[in-house]
Amino acid sequence: MLAALLLAGCASDAALQRQATPLDSARYGVDAAAQAPASAQGRWWRALHNPEIDRLVAAAEAGHPSLDAARARIRQASAALAATDAQAMPQLSLGGDVERTRSSEYGILPPPLSGHWYTVKSLSLDLGWRLDLWGRLREEARAARLQRDALELEAQATRQWLASALVAQYLELAGSRAEAAALDAALAAAGQQQAYAGALARSGIVSADSADAARAQRQALAAQREQLKAREAAARHALAAISTLPQREIDALKAAQLPDWPLDARALTTAALAKRPDLQAALANVKASEHGVEAARLAYYPDVTLGAFAGLSAQHLGDLFKHGALSAGLVPGFTLPVFDAGALDAQLQARSAGRDAAIASYNQTLLQAVREAADGVSNTEAAQAAEREVREAHAALEANARRSQARVRAGLAAPAQAADATRQSALALQQLAAARTRTLQAQAALMRALAVPEHD
Repeated sequence: MLAALLLAGCASDAALQRQATPLDSARYGVDAAAQAPASAQGRWWRALHNPEIDRLVAAAEAGHPSLDAARARIRQASAALAATDAQAMPQLSLGGDVERTRSSEYGILPPPLSGHWYTVKSLSLDLGWRLDLWGRLREEARAARLQRDALELEAQATRQWLASALVAQYLELAGSRAEAAALDAALAAAGQQQAYAGALARSGIVSADSADAARAQRQALAAQREQLKAREAAARHALAAISTLPQREIDALKAAQLPDWPLDARALTTAALAKRPDLQAALANVKASEHGVEAARLAYYPDVTLGAFAGLSAQHLGDLFKHGALSAGLVPGFTLPVFDAGALDAQLQARSAGRDAAIASYNQTLLQAVREAADGVSNTEAAQAAEREVREAHAALEANARRSQARVRAGLAAPAQAADATRQSALALQQLAAARTRTLQAQAALMRALAVPEHD
């Protein structure tokens, strides 16, 4: 046994050493003990209070191919874990056979056994047990369990991605429709301007250049309207693809207005990023790979087994269940790899490389999570500030349009001036709808960056 343990020391020290080091998340402001903001826990999109969004997310969770694949991988990993656990348990099997044979007349059996046919019936119960004295099978089981946990966490991350994508496209759909409504009002006002300019040009009051400019202005707005139609169609197609619902059901969505979703980005914290499911999955893969390396190291140790058998064997069926037909034995044993042409070394090196790859993946996921959270906060604050500016500009232009219309009714201004003011107010409303859409989409991206499971 001492020699066996010495041989086990042949595992390569270089293969056991890490070539990659996990990043310290605390350096990036991530606190493993921090609690996520309440608004970022679980189904954050319900804060929009929109039944259509809830239905789209539920449909995606039920039937999106990426989640179907994730669930299949989890079942596969669970089966692999059960198979790994079973290796460390006693194995019991029942066997039976009937052997019909003839011995050679010139063989080792003396007469009357030689040169005759005879039949032997056997029934046996066999026990086998790998004792796992060194813990290799336990390490394999721990690795398999962590790999299954990682897949479950990856499935949670996929759900968050699907929800975020659906919310973003729904907001794109609602935003494009809100912009289209404002642009239609601008087009109507531009049409009035074109009619007034044409009438003045025909009367010789203004040059034809004014009429041409009014027509070009309206045509430019009409081109924008066509672009909005394309944006709306693209959003509807994306919603159908992500939700897996038929296109006709997506086309029937109301999405008539942008939802009210107040969010104070300054009150949110990125300290709880460690609880993001994708980061937790990456960390679980690192831990699984560590156990895999340890299992590969323990493969150099002798494999100790304990076997036993009990059976019945007789030439005549009537004697099969007699006491004298009993045969039994105890078979302890061990196997020790002495020469395997480098197979164990290669396995250890492969597991070690897999551990380094898992560490690199964790580091990349951590950096990506920190960046997404930082971008989410800054983008949300910038979008909210821009929306406030646009809202104030629209309020001013809307007030100006009302004053222009009042002057026209009082006979103090030409109708063309009121139409121009109305057009500018409508365009400002379109810009406000676009700014509001960007704000809500930035908030959705921020929630996805900070989101953690409901029970973190």
